[in-house]
Amino acid sequence: MEIESQFLVQMEYAEELANTIGQTVDATEMPDAIEIIFQTALNLGRHGGVDEMMGKSASAMVLYSKAVSMLRFLLTEAPSLALNPALSLTRDDRRRLRTYIEAVNARLVPLQYQRH
Repeated sequence: MEIESQFLVQMEYAEELANTIGQTVDATEMPDAIEIIFQTALNLGRHGGVDEMMGKSASAMVLYSKAVSMLRFLLTEAPSLALNPALSLTRDDRRRLRTYIEAVNARLVPLQYQRH
């Protein structure tokens, strides 16, 4: 009888732990991939600017190119992905992305011409 009651107590404890762990896992938020891409693009652009100012044109071009690619992805491809929740860019969001793309391209294009 003692073993059975100890077993039941331990089973209840295990169920409580399982519920607690399940709630913790459910409450954990996943990072927003779109925000990560956006922030990474901005950081790449900034680092490209630093490299450009330090005379590292080749590195700046690579960083600027990656930043533009990521920003273009967010503007053109990301809205059509099957995301939950769906990504919907407002007019201001699209304008901001275009402005960033133009700004980075304004730094990238002269570097590309210098290289040739």
